[in-house]
Amino acid sequence: MKEFEFLQSLLTGIDDKVIIDIGAADLSHSITFRKIFSDAKIYSVEPDKYYDRVNDENSKAFDINLTKGVISDKNGRVLFYPSTSYGKMPVWPGSGSIYKPNHEVIEKKYNGLCFDETGYEVESYTWRGFLSLKGIKKVDWLHIDAQGAEFDIINNITECYPQYIWAETCEFDTYFTGKTEADFNEMITEKGYISVYKTDADTFYVRPKKVLEL
Repeated sequence: MKEFEFLQSLLTGIDDKVIIDIGAADLSHSITFRKIFSDAKIYSVEPDKYYDRVNDENSKAFDINLTKGVISDKNGRVLFYPSTSYGKMPVWPGSGSIYKPNHEVIEKKYNGLCFDETGYEVESYTWRGFLSLKGIKKVDWLHIDAQGAEFDIINNITECYPQYIWAETCEFDTYFTGKTEADFNEMITEKGYISVYKTDADTFYVRPKKVLEL
């Protein structure tokens, strides 16, 4: 996978590596990060209760610092709307969001994707609040798969900018976010990031050192 190739090539040789995985689902990405870098500090954030048991086990087994909640633009409690099923798959936990689903778009993109729109409350942290809670002073790599909440997360960063970001950028219209991919790219560019690689679903961004040093 291209992301892991980038990760290995860019972070090899960096001391005290810090990786944050937001929207970590079953920790599969976080576990791969751990296998690549045995010495990195890895922080994973996931709100869906479906993953609680397996994530409790894997976070201990792979030395991953797990937080059950979300990163957003506010500290406190927010509603999370979990996905429940998808077509012939009776269980599908991978598409939950803090934003309500836009069914008109979902019918075109993912016909048969269903949600629990009653939702349930989860803990929410701002970027600053999360870093303060964990005592994080720098971030080398940020992976985000937050089902439309990526704009809130990046827009809220005003300090301790990650040098590299791999973000899902295809789901802003799948939920009632009020944002588009163009809005996201304009905002992240204003934050000093450059897009260097893109897939159908994700975009990889770099914040050059000359910007970091300003």
